[in-house]
Amino acid sequence: MHILSMRFKSGRSDEEQEAISRSSLPVFRNLAALKQKYYVRNHASGEVGGIYVWETSEALRDYLDGPIVKSVPDRFAVVGPVRIETFEVGGALTNDMTLAVKPMMSVVRFVSNKSESDLQAISSASLPSYRSTAGLAQVYRVKSTETREVGGMYLWENEESMRGNLDGPNVSAIPAVFDVDGEVGIEVLEVRLILNQ
Repeated sequence: MHILSMRFKSGRSDEEQEAISRSSLPVFRNLAALKQKYYVRNHASGEVGGIYVWETSEALRDYLDGPIVKSVPDRFAVVGPVRIETFEVGGALTNDMTLAVKPMMSVVRFVSNKSESDLQAISSASLPSYRSTAGLAQVYRVKSTETREVGGMYLWENEESMRGNLDGPNVSAIPAVFDVDGEVGIEVLEVRLILNQ
């Protein structure tokens, strides 16, 4: 699996953005290789956009080169650049739960001095422990295709569950466990709409 993160600042109102997003759902439902799309907002940066989970890197690239992405600046009255990042998924886990009215996503990223095989071993060993993490709906362990960054994208039932985890021992242990080179980046996203295929 592969993940595309596309973010930008929009000149449209929240209501206009939601109407555009909802009206595009049928188009996205017809993209066979798209497994999930999360419509997100980063309140800290003012960015909105999407997190897309694709079956293949080819489908992701075809989407990036296609008409939907080309129409984003006009449809959303984009102010400034569109930030595009792509990731390989190294592991995933889904817990059965009904998401709250306001699910949240946390994106944790860093550069590790560990070898790729060590990173895979740590990821494989730790993924099962997420089954018992309160309020955690989904985990994607990711590796950037453009930089040396690795990390995870975590879908939470609500903000309280997410904050409890971000303030807890698992996140504070990341620098030591992963031999982090530099800072651990944490981004908090409000999930406004979810498309599951």
